[in-house]
Amino acid sequence: MLKSWLSAVSYTVLSLAVVNDGHFTLADEWETQVDSIMANFTTIDIVGQMTEIAVYGLTNSTYQLDEAALREYAKLHISMEENGGHPM
Repeated sequence: MLKSWLSAVSYTVLSLAVVNDGHFTLADEWETQVDSIMANFTTIDIVGQMTEIAVYGLTNSTYQLDEAALREYAKLHISMEENGGHPM
């Protein structure tokens, strides 16, 4: 179910004309790439892609990057961060 949901979202985004180096790329060309990438996704990878952490989860008390926290999130396959709606 998660793979089909993620596929639907990916296909919707990629079905629009995508500009690549000044040239329009057809969605069909992207579908093949999406399929090949997603074919190797595990459930853990999908959940990690869909999980967002607040940016303060990656900083210490002095607002510097907490590398230990970053490593822990990387072990959990979490690849997205959220900055609370504010531009970084």
